[in-house]
Amino acid sequence: MYFAIFVGGDPGLISGVTIGGDAWAFEIKNSTVSGAVYCQASSNNNKACDTSRPDPAEQAFPISDGNIEEWKATAEAGGVYTGNLSYNSDANVSLGPKKIVGNLTVGGGVTLTVTGTLWVTGNISLQGGGKIKLGLNYGGSSGVIVTDGRVDAGGGGLFDGSGISGSYILVVTTSTCPVGSCSNKPAVKVSGGAGAVILNAQSGTIEVEGGGQAKQLTAEKIEMSGGATIHYESGISDMSFSSQPSGSWVMTTWDEI
Repeated sequence: MYFAIFVGGDPGLISGVTIGGDAWAFEIKNSTVSGAVYCQASSNNNKACDTSRPDPAEQAFPISDGNIEEWKATAEAGGVYTGNLSYNSDANVSLGPKKIVGNLTVGGGVTLTVTGTLWVTGNISLQGGGKIKLGLNYGGSSGVIVTDGRVDAGGGGLFDGSGISGSYILVVTTSTCPVGSCSNKPAVKVSGGAGAVILNAQSGTIEVEGGGQAKQLTAEKIEMSGGATIHYESGISDMSFSSQPSGSWVMTTWDEI
């Protein structure tokens, strides 16, 4: 599918990418675009600027603070675990809804099945063939993991939905990284895979590199390199989210007012 990138604040720039559709920004350079090139300034592209469109209008972020607080409350209602949780040996474990006051690490071929909304106050690390997936109780709905820390997915680590078409994991971080005490690390880093995941870092930076893949990205800043792929699917705009396990509410659309 074609997809849209909305950029607000500073003048928008698309640079050094191959786009299988239209490109639209204030400046486009060093890029190959199969469709139309809408811009006001350009250099080293395969096509000249079509200046008929002004800069795209700034768009509101899709998830509000209220959405995040509601997801956190749903997770906390399922109980609180204090301390770091680490799954690093071959096993299948289930978790949720749950608040984790600490870090969550999944690796070593472990499959962590999410059975309800998770809130992690620390960092999430998915490495070494680890997998975080939704339980079958979600059906065709999508689920949510909220973290106040960083997300690092690589080394064959995968996020996945329930296995039913249209089911995804939405991973939301409130991190402002690399701003702050982050050792210049991004809020979200994806490399070498990721799976059926929607990544949201509205206050921070998402880096996708080295064959990393995702279904959708939202961030203050997005950096892509080394074969990174974002594959937007038609069903994403009509996703339904379920809190599970009760499924007492379903959010089919959202808007920030």
